[in-house]
Amino acid sequence: VVDEDGAGEDAPGGSEEICRVLYGSYRVAGSHNLVLLLSRDILTRPWCLVEIVTAVEAGVRVIPVEVCKRGSEFTWPTPSFFRDFRKGAYLGTSALELLYKLEVSLDRIEAALKIVFKQIAVPYSPHRQELIREAELKVLLRHCRVGRRGAFVADSTTSHVTSRSPKMTS
Repeated sequence: VVDEDGAGEDAPGGSEEICRVLYGSYRVAGSHNLVLLLSRDILTRPWCLVEIVTAVEAGVRVIPVEVCKRGSEFTWPTPSFFRDFRKGAYLGTSALELLYKLEVSLDRIEAALKIVFKQIAVPYSPHRQELIREAELKVLLRHCRVGRRGAFVADSTTSHVTSRSPKMTS
């Protein structure tokens, strides 16, 4: 199946992928919490970036969780990361095209990421003993809230983030 732009549904940025990303964003916007698993490549996945922007702009509490597992270490963004990110250095052409079609700018992503990364991440160690995993999950659950939206923003202002969700198309 081909959409009006000639992109196949299975192609990156095609109709099927856009629908999946929009549906995920819709679900995130209606949530109370978004648990963000900080894996090595999370900031290179456009659907993850869209969900982060959606959560921040909708006032959903975003809880960063650092996955403590060899081989999937997360590298915390630095000022040079954000400088390069604004130039599209970490995203491929298809990812940039998808973000463009969804009207999610790199500036919006950067603003949302800076808000999320002001927090201390909750650790989770999937390969450690059960008692340690249970203790880490209890800490994570204590960060979750029901009915308190936007509590992750320290000063409740989002000067760089507007109240927009990804473009909804039919």
